[in-house]
Amino acid sequence: GAAGAKVPEEDALGRSATRHIESNLDGSENDELTSGEGLSSPSTDTARHDPHRDSAEVSNADGMTADVPAGKRSEPAESSSGPRDAADAAKESATETRSSLPVTISDTPITVVPQPEPKPLPPLPRQLMNLRGKVRGVLKGYSRKSLNSRENDPWQSMHAMLAYELDSRIHQDGPSGNPVTLVGWLCYNRPCKGLTLLYASPEGDLRVKLGPGLQGHQGQLLAMLAQCRVSPEYPIRVGNQPFTVRDLIEAEKKTCYPKTELSFKLIAFTQYLDLNDRWVNDEGLEWDIPRLIREEMAQPIRSNSTACGGTHRLGGLSLAVKARQRRGEPLDGEYLQAAEFVENYEQLAFRLQNRDGSLSTKWFQGRGDEDDIDRRIKTTGHILEWLVYTQSDDELRAQRMVSAVNYLATLLSTEYDHEWEMGPRSHAIHALLRYDERVFRPYDTVESIASPKSKNSQPAARRTRSRTSQR
Repeated sequence: GAAGAKVPEEDALGRSATRHIESNLDGSENDELTSGEGLSSPSTDTARHDPHRDSAEVSNADGMTADVPAGKRSEPAESSSGPRDAADAAKESATETRSSLPVTISDTPITVVPQPEPKPLPPLPRQLMNLRGKVRGVLKGYSRKSLNSRENDPWQSMHAMLAYELDSRIHQDGPSGNPVTLVGWLCYNRPCKGLTLLYASPEGDLRVKLGPGLQGHQGQLLAMLAQCRVSPEYPIRVGNQPFTVRDLIEAEKKTCYPKTELSFKLIAFTQYLDLNDRWVNDEGLEWDIPRLIREEMAQPIRSNSTACGGTHRLGGLSLAVKARQRRGEPLDGEYLQAAEFVENYEQLAFRLQNRDGSLSTKWFQGRGDEDDIDRRIKTTGHILEWLVYTQSDDELRAQRMVSAVNYLATLLSTEYDHEWEMGPRSHAIHALLRYDERVFRPYDTVESIASPKSKNSQPAARRTRSRTSQR
């Protein structure tokens, strides 16, 4: 049964295609963890597929799949022996990585652009120090609100996975069940509220189900795996059939169609593929990243029919521009058009910003300041998540961004006991997680070196949290 099977821990995620394998302090390598026993959060630095790393590493991803054919929704039988040892697969891949750097994740070698020396960090103002304590308090508090596989369906579980990326957990079989990695649970096709997310087509291809409680959009699962920075070599299992995330990428390539929603595919492909890659869909049409950009820019943003106010569409376009910039290549053609398009919506988002720092409850359609807190977390959380992706480091520290982050963190903190919808809550938490990573986390190492612990001193984050809690 699922409760007794092994689920891969995140430690296997980043070791497969893009990183050197890393060891514990005692020199031993992390092994797969049996569900329910000894399951601890690995360092995300050793687990993720990170497109922003230096010379030996590469970029990141999302996509779109066909619905399940009528009469073919039967579930594959689960393997009685459980998943194959994911840690062994990761170690094999890591060995290959060491002997064949730099790594490529497509037939086209990825151009590795030398990165400039990082600039010295500017002093962290008191306002941002206070905000750091508030953001981290929220992240710590909501991390305790884990889902469970008996009561939460795959759609909810995908969103919960996005919130904390590789550190996300799900309790097996109920609220008191053993916590296991959500990435592994979903990729090994374990049931959530009696539903499984993956299936194999009659031809043996990997597919993702679409419908209530499952994928809400074509390519949504791959987009979320990409945003969680899961390696393309991470194992996927459907019954006894072994796959990897790379198989899901290939499946999404085949189902790119004109004049359809391609937002989630673009999010994924700009991260998992080389920007020069070309492919053919299952109808014989040629595709590449510039074509995806053209198709997405021809679709509406300010429309009631656009998912989540157009934020995912803007996210895909922003990530395409960022991927181009990471390669050190000029923004021209479709990339220049996308950059200008995105910048116009950035400015619009801030023009519509409310005085309390929240972002418009009418998305990009006009000013909106509804009292409904569920509407507020949905709009501010989604828009802020996209802005954290697209804004520069300096822009993230600007007052308008600080105000938006402070508003969202305050709302989540003061309404901690509110029963938020899983989607909006997860996007809001993910926005704060990425903001903390980009703005605050670089200071952690600097402060630990400059201000070692003593009897009369506390870490800055703890001091800030204490001041915040006294207000």
